[in-house]
Amino acid sequence: MADSQRRDRYATAIRAESSRVDDIALATAVMAVADAEQADLRTRIAQVEELLSIAHQTSNTSEAARAAAERIRENADFHLGQEMARRQRAEKETARLRADRAAVLREAADAIVEMRREFFEGELDPSYPTTVEQRALIDAEVNLRRMADEAQQAPEPHTPTAHYRRDDGVDCCVHTIPVGPNSCAACRELDADEAEHTPEPT
Repeated sequence: MADSQRRDRYATAIRAESSRVDDIALATAVMAVADAEQADLRTRIAQVEELLSIAHQTSNTSEAARAAAERIRENADFHLGQEMARRQRAEKETARLRADRAAVLREAADAIVEMRREFFEGELDPSYPTTVEQRALIDAEVNLRRMADEAQQAPEPHTPTAHYRRDDGVDCCVHTIPVGPNSCAACRELDADEAEHTPEPT
């Protein structure tokens, strides 16, 4: 709409309510105020649109960050599951080997006991063993049984490696297990720092 048409429309409206003679000048003044208000309104609309755009971008970024975090968590869970499965298989095999070794050692100790019994009951050459040799056989039996007992003892707890590679290529520990010797240097340092600053219970 042309400014002259707007001015005439304002003047007509004002003339109906005003007793002033210079209706055109009054309408011009009113139009200036209206134009300023419209300019301010357009500025505010632009600001709101900018804020909405930023909010939309932030929302998209947050969604992307959450999706990336979920991928990292799933990747970490996958690798941790693999590591725990390997650890369980290794523990079972180690337990089996310990049991086998203990059984062999006890069998050897039992063989020594049987040998000594046969000597004492005269089933073998009575000139053997001598006192020193008897002592050696007894010591051998005792040592074999001790070694068998030690073979079945569980080893010291071992913290498995549990790392995953982040999207930026950095190896990080999965903090669902205690920090141990196989954790990355950053996590070991953080754990040591927390332990140093943790107050002792009273």
